[in-house]
Amino acid sequence: MEPRAPRPSLPGSVYILSAITFMVAMGFGLIGPALPALADMFGVGAAVAGLAVSGFALARLITNVILAGVVGRWRLRTVLTAGLLIQAVFSVLAGLSPDFTLLILARLISGAGSAAFTIASTALVILSVPDAVRGRATSVYFASSSAGIVAGPALGGFVTAIDPRFALIGYGLLLLIGGAAGWFALGSIASLKATSGSDGRDEGDDPAQTSAASSPVGRAVLFQLLREPVFVAVLACQFAQGWVYYGMRVTTIPLFMAEIGLTAALIGTALTVAAAVQIASSLTAGPVSDRWNRQWPMLIGLGFGIAAMALWGVESAPWAIVVGIFAYGVASGANSALPPALLGDLPKGGSGIAVSTFWIVFDIAAVLGPIVSGQLMDAWGYPAAFAGGVVVLLIAVAAVIRARPRPARPLTG
Repeated sequence: MEPRAPRPSLPGSVYILSAITFMVAMGFGLIGPALPALADMFGVGAAVAGLAVSGFALARLITNVILAGVVGRWRLRTVLTAGLLIQAVFSVLAGLSPDFTLLILARLISGAGSAAFTIASTALVILSVPDAVRGRATSVYFASSSAGIVAGPALGGFVTAIDPRFALIGYGLLLLIGGAAGWFALGSIASLKATSGSDGRDEGDDPAQTSAASSPVGRAVLFQLLREPVFVAVLACQFAQGWVYYGMRVTTIPLFMAEIGLTAALIGTALTVAAAVQIASSLTAGPVSDRWNRQWPMLIGLGFGIAAMALWGVESAPWAIVVGIFAYGVASGANSALPPALLGDLPKGGSGIAVSTFWIVFDIAAVLGPIVSGQLMDAWGYPAAFAGGVVVLLIAVAAVIRARPRPARPLTG
C-alpha cells in the first residue's frame, strides 16, 4: 500500500476570509437587537421597522441578479473590498440618520454592498484552494460566519442598552476593518477573477468564456451549468438552506417553541445550542467530504434535517425539542459547508454567474420560506409548516441522489 501523502494545508487566504466573514456576521448580529429599539425611538410600527430587514434582503437579491452578469469583469478582491466599504459607509449613515426613512434608504444601499461581498468572498474561498481541501476550506469559512452570528446578538444587547444607534455605527466600523483587511491581506490573490475555473486558473483571456460569464444575462454559462445535475443539486440544497435553516429558524421555529410554552430565555438557549452544534457540524462535514465524497455527507445532513422537521411536526414534548435541536444543528452545519464545496468542484463553479445564482436561490428561499410557512401555520397549524420544510428537504435529497457527485480526489501519492 502506498503511503498517504501529507494532507495539503489551507492557504492563508482562507483564514483571512474567515476572519473577515466573522466580523461581518458578528456586525450583522449586532444590529438585530437594535432595530426594535430604533423603531421605538423613531415612533414607527412593526411593519415599517420590518422594512429595515426586508429592504436589506431585497437589495441583496436585486444586486445579486445584476452582479451575475458583470462580476466576472472585475478582480474579486476589488469587488469584496468595494462591497464592504459600501456596507460600512451606509451602515454608519443609517446610525446617524435623523429619521427612519433615511435609515431604511441607507440599509437598502448597504444590502447592495452585502451582496457584492458575499459573492466575492464565496468565489475566493472556492477558487483559491486545491481540490483536495475545498471541503475543509468551506467548513472553516462558513463555521466562522455561524460563530459571528452567535456572538453578534450577545454584544448587540449591551450596545443597544447604551444607544441603539451605536450598533449600526459599530457594524460600520467592523466592516471598515474587514474591508482594509481584505484589500491589504489578500494581495497574493489580487488578480483572481470570478471567471476562473475550479482549479483557480484565470480564464479571463478566453474570449468565449469571458463574454459568456460577463454578458448582461450570462445565458451561455448559466444554461450550461443548469444541464449539470451536480449544479442543480447545489441549488436545491442552497434553496433548502434559505428556506429551512434561515427562514424557518427566525420565524417558524421560535413561534412554535413559544406556542408550546417555552419562555423567551429557553427559546434563545435552544437556538444558541443549535448554532453551536451547527458550527461543530460544519467544521466536520467538509473534511469528511474531502476524504470520502460529497454525496453521502450531504444526504446524511439532509436526513437529520428531515428528522428534525418531522419530529417537531408530530411531537412537542421536551425530549422532542432537545433531540430536534441537535438534529437541526447537525443538518444546518452540513448544509452550509458542503454545497459551496460541491459548487467549486464544477469546472465553471467559480464563475460569476454560478456564484451569483447560488446566492440568488438562497435569497429567494429566505424570502419565501417565512411567508409560505406562516401561511401554512395560519391555515393548518405548525405540523403543516414543518411538512413544508420536509418537502423542500426531500427535493434536495432527490437532486443529490440524481447528481451522484464524484468522490473527492484521494490524498495519496
